[in-house]
Order: sequence, then structure tokens, then C-alpha cells
Amino acid sequence: MEIPTYPYDKESHKLRDYPLVLKDKLWRSKLHFYIDKVVTYSNDKTIFGINCINITNCVDHSLIDRNIVKKSNNDTINLVAVSSLAYWHGYDRLIKGLIRYHKSNGSRNILLHIVGDGDEFAKYDKLVEEQQAGSYINLYGALHGKELTKVYNKCDIAFDSLGRHRSGVYYNSSLKSKEYLAKGLPVVSSVDSELDDFDIDFHLKVSSNDEMIQIPDIIEFYDRLFINDVARENKISEIRKFSEENFSYSNTIKKILES
Repeated sequence: MEIPTYPYDKESHKLRDYPLVLKDKLWRSKLHFYIDKVVTYSNDKTIFGINCINITNCVDHSLIDRNIVKKSNNDTINLVAVSSLAYWHGYDRLIKGLIRYHKSNGSRNILLHIVGDGDEFAKYDKLVEEQQAGSYINLYGALHGKELTKVYNKCDIAFDSLGRHRSGVYYNSSLKSKEYLAKGLPVVSSVDSELDDFDIDFHLKVSSNDEMIQIPDIIEFYDRLFINDVARENKISEIRKFSEENFSYSNTIKKILES
């Protein structure tokens, strides 16, 4: 049995979900009679009394093209966040940090592209409108295929979940970060993951709390990676290769087959 996110009880935080949560809590205590192993992207050794097979999320690289290298304009930095926009994605932290940066007359032109159409969309849209931040924060709704690729290709840094602590999750191997890496994009996240085990310079950890994201830290991260167009080309290729070597289906499924 696969349990993709654990613990997951706080993901259902609406009143209408409460009966299902109670039902789940009752019957999952019986699972160990029927299930031999749990496949999970967490670092738990047992879940519901069942031994775990811990794997990482992965992607099919044949379906994801790496980003096209655009000409550097280091005065402008494009950030991207793609998700179902649930409350645990925490992109309000990034929006608020960016608003503060621009209102403090930051010297760089930092643009944010948010793709997705979930529960938080209306909240983000209202915040951007109230703060008159529409000139540097773009909310696209859901995009797929070529339209999504267009957004990716103009972006420099991608953001994984920034609010997993809100749902009680402190370790998570997210699918979205693997898609970002397959694109060749550096990743910013607040949750512990398998990326912490690698000696890589294209993963930035930020605090796991509700404080707004400090944009100067993001700028410093960008400047370290992309000194010029040659560095950009090399870094995108390096990230893509890293993704292919570590987060392909063959690598991930091998652990399940061996078990």
C-alpha cells in the first residue's frame, strides 16, 4: 500500500471532512492484518504498525523537457511556484516577502509566477489586489502542456512547499520538486527532504514557520548560481543530470522490487 504523505490527518481541516477522518482513524488500525508493507515518501520506519519501504518521488524524464536557456538579465529574477494551491503550500509567505521587498524599494526586479487553481487561489488573488502587487505577481490559474512550459522557460528559481509545517509534515519527498529538478531549475523549500542528504548548491532551505520569505536570501541564492550565461547553461544541465541519476522511475521502483 502507498501512503504518499504522512502524517496526513491535518490535510483534511474542513468540517465536512471530519467524518471521513474519524472513519480513517478507526479502520487504519486494522490495516496491519492485510498489508505487508507500506510504500511512503516520508522517513518513517513504520506506519500503523506496518514496516515501511521508504522511497523518493520520481518523474518520467521523457515527458519533461529541460528549460531553454534564456539570455541573462540579472536585474530581473523570475520565480515560479506550481501546485494545487493548498494551505500547506504556504505561498502566502513568498507573496508577503515579495510585497515587502518591492515596497522597500528593492534594487532588483523580482517577478513571481504562481500556477495552480486550488483553495488558496482566491486568498492569494485578494492579497495581490489589496497590495497592488499585480505588476510583479502573476496568478495564472491551472496551466498544462505548452502553456505551462512557456512559464517555466522564463523562470530562474522554483518554489516547493513553504507551509508543510501547517499540516504537521516535517519530512516530505515532493513530486513537484522532482519536476522542477527535471526542468533544470534550482529549488527552494522549507520542509526536510532527501535533497538535504546531497552536497548540492541548487537547493535552498528556508525556515519551517509562517514568517515571510526573505527575498534578499533568494537574490543571494540566484547570484551564486547564475554569474553569466555560461554558468546558467552549465547549472541547468547539472541539475537535469542530477535529476535523471537520482529521481528516475528505475531508481525508485528498484527498492520496492528488492523488498
